[in-house]
Formats: sequence, C-alpha cells, structure tokens
Amino acid sequence: MSLPAKEMEALILSTFEAKSMAYSRYSGFPVGAAVQTSDGRIFKGASVDNLSPGAGVCAERVALLKAVTEGCRSISGMAITSTLREPITPCGLCRQVISEFCDEGMPVYMAACDWVPGATVGVLQLSVGELL
Repeated sequence: MSLPAKEMEALILSTFEAKSMAYSRYSGFPVGAAVQTSDGRIFKGASVDNLSPGAGVCAERVALLKAVTEGCRSISGMAITSTLREPITPCGLCRQVISEFCDEGMPVYMAACDWVPGATVGVLQLSVGELL
C-alpha cells in the first residue's frame, strides 16, 4: 500500500519542517515525523530530549499521539527523517505505539536528510507489518 506521490511528498516535506522544531540539546540528533489521517490532515511531531534519557520523546510518537488526541484514529501514512544521509527506522517503543493505532498495511516512509521532492532515491518505504 502506498500514498499517491503528491501526498507522500507532502508528508515527507512535513517531517523536515517538524525536524526544525526538535529539541536535541543532549543527543544532538533531531528527528521529525508526520502522520497523515484518512481525511488528509497532517500532524507533525519533533523529537524532544531530556537530561533523563527515559523522559525524552521520539518524533514518531509525538506526531501519532497528536493525531490520536485530536480524535483521529484512521492513519493513512507516516514519514520520518533525521540528520543522517541514510533513512532511520522507528525504535521499538515507537513501533509498539504505531502498531496500536495503525493498520499493518499502512506505509511508513523513512527519508534521508538530503532527500528532495521527485527523487527516486533516499526514501525507504515499509509497511507497519514489515517494521514489526
């Protein structure tokens, strides 16, 4: 399952906007994520560090839980980016939360930091089921 190309690109671009809002004082590793709901709304999330490692929050959970707390339970896609030139995948805790609210066939787009719209490289696409 995939989103239409324009929707996928808009979703990925949203992750770059979100990444710019990350608070990465301790890790130095900003991450941005975004989810698209079935009605086309996009919710962005940024990673937030804390001196206590367990108190930080990943961008994927921020984006997804923003949607959930706004009453959106039908998620059609997720995207993630970081400062690395290789796409990153969600951590185990994020995968658990994603599996709680997203269908196994939902696409997750993981973009490299140097991805540009229209590029055929720099994005890894997996389904939620493939991540699990």
